[in-house]
Amino acid sequence: MAYPCPKCGGPTGRKSSSTAQAAGGLVGALLYMAFTGFSCVKCGAIERASFSPEVRSKMLLNSVLMIVGAIVLLIAVIALIAATS
Repeated sequence: MAYPCPKCGGPTGRKSSSTAQAAGGLVGALLYMAFTGFSCVKCGAIERASFSPEVRSKMLLNSVLMIVGAIVLLIAVIALIAATS
């Protein structure tokens, strides 16, 4: 999800971690991205407080949706494993 950078106007995105993805799979990657910061290609790391209130509310909503998605995915995998055992 690209948000406009408050400094240069370019696209920003959430940071990702191959370590979190390797350790926790998709659930780990989703949880890491939900709690991590944002960075701009040109400006580097950007604090959430630098963004406008409207953008921060979208960020919060998307973070909550990622957490809910990770929980649903984890429950679905556990249910699938239980059903095939």
